[in-house]
Amino acid sequence: MQTTAEWTTTTTPADVASRLRSAKHVAVVTHQKPDGDAIGSTLSVVLALQHANPQTDITLVYAGSMPTWASEILGDQPWLHIAEEGSINLGKRPELCIVFDTGTRQQIGADMTRWIEGDPASTIIVDHHKQGDPDLASDRIVSTSSAAVCEVSAQICCALLNTKSSAELPKDIATAIYLGLATDTGWFKYSNVTATTLHLAADLIDAGVDHAALFDTVEAQDRINRYQLMGRSFSSLESVFDGQVTVQRITADDFAQTDALESELNGFSAIPLMVKTARVSVLLTQSPAKPSQTKVSLRSKPGKYAVDVSAIASSLGGGGHARAAGARLDMPINEAKQTVLNAIKPHLSSLASHA
Repeated sequence: MQTTAEWTTTTTPADVASRLRSAKHVAVVTHQKPDGDAIGSTLSVVLALQHANPQTDITLVYAGSMPTWASEILGDQPWLHIAEEGSINLGKRPELCIVFDTGTRQQIGADMTRWIEGDPASTIIVDHHKQGDPDLASDRIVSTSSAAVCEVSAQICCALLNTKSSAELPKDIATAIYLGLATDTGWFKYSNVTATTLHLAADLIDAGVDHAALFDTVEAQDRINRYQLMGRSFSSLESVFDGQVTVQRITADDFAQTDALESELNGFSAIPLMVKTARVSVLLTQSPAKPSQTKVSLRSKPGKYAVDVSAIASSLGGGGHARAAGARLDMPINEAKQTVLNAIKPHLSSLASHA
């Protein structure tokens, strides 16, 4: 009788490091439109592997729009960019592929999925989300308790370089890890922060990370267009379900009128949770490239009656974390709004029954 693999951990950071060190050609990939954790985890392991085995042929690939600060963080590190599906030929599949910060085909994207899938034994997934496609990789680290996947990449880097502590890592590697740690925790203000997170941050600062300089590079380089788009987004803000849910909408016209980029949306979805009665915030974004598609970003407050937005996203074909999740719906933005609210409502009813 055939059984379905579960989305669970099947290997260790030390074993992952061993496989990376012995491979001749490694591909390092992450989800489309990479964020700080995606770039930090991939870059840190690439740098550590270059230190551990300079003979390794490494292909680092990113897909979709990149953060405005990406070029400064990546520096001289070579990488391939899939600007849009089918835009480049990735060539022959490498001997070993490692995927960070996602484990789903939808988030990896069609081009990279076609490139890496087909041989689960030669693919490794390192993730911290609650959902994934386990058949993509036989070796998986699924650390849902980690605030950022960079908490795991730090362990892999230490194993690659035989260091006892992250405080002993080279500064460039420590900085990449700190990037993911800081950005995925909202610079250490989100509820996913743990003692492990803060201990690791302290070790990385001991390794030479300049927290203030990194913050300036990532968070203080905005274009005015971002705030013009934010204004249009918040002008659409509405409160539903007796104030428990806030909804924002960004249309293709909003992007056109402000000349803003999809990569400049970071943080929009979390701000309405500052509303006292809000339990869940919803950001609906109409893709300029695909107006018939709507991106859904969900955030929720922690606490006794917190809403698990990953469960909502999963019901919509997406995934993520309990407090931050998302999905993509192949429908216009107004239809998507009603679909999302219908998916949220049962979770609010369940909370009310336990209040």
